[in-house]
Amino acid sequence: SITTSQDGNTRALSSNTVSYIQTGNNSNYGWYINLPTSGERVVVRPNLRAGILYFNTMTPSLNPCDYGGGGWLMGVNAITGSNAQNKKIFYSYSDLGVVGVKFEHGIPSQSAILGNYLYTPGTHTIDGTNIQRTRIPSISTAGMGGRMSWKEILIE
Repeated sequence: SITTSQDGNTRALSSNTVSYIQTGNNSNYGWYINLPTSGERVVVRPNLRAGILYFNTMTPSLNPCDYGGGGWLMGVNAITGSNAQNKKIFYSYSDLGVVGVKFEHGIPSQSAILGNYLYTPGTHTIDGTNIQRTRIPSISTAGMGGRMSWKEILIE
């Protein structure tokens, strides 16, 4: 389950055992997260980086005649659906348990990962301003590496 911090700016997530093998009559495999805010949902494609699944949620305004709303930037362990084990998901927060950061610029849109940052525009983004920049772990400190070199093989 998700808990929101007292100041309302971060979220933590409980850890549960995830089954990927059928045991008895259990045919439920994998994980899911019950989002805590009424109407909250994921509507953009997630990003996977170094075993962490980054996704954004959106919550429409409570007034159906009003435009806007809000949302969260979330990051979870892709295998377990919970906190990344002994890794920070968002570097701006000292707590290893932070899996969600409140989005500051309306409803978050699709995020892009460039270097060690998650860039997220929202409904209040005008002409490239108000794009939320959130520091995330580098691939090397996240425990997984990408291609380290390139060698061209020529057939003669």
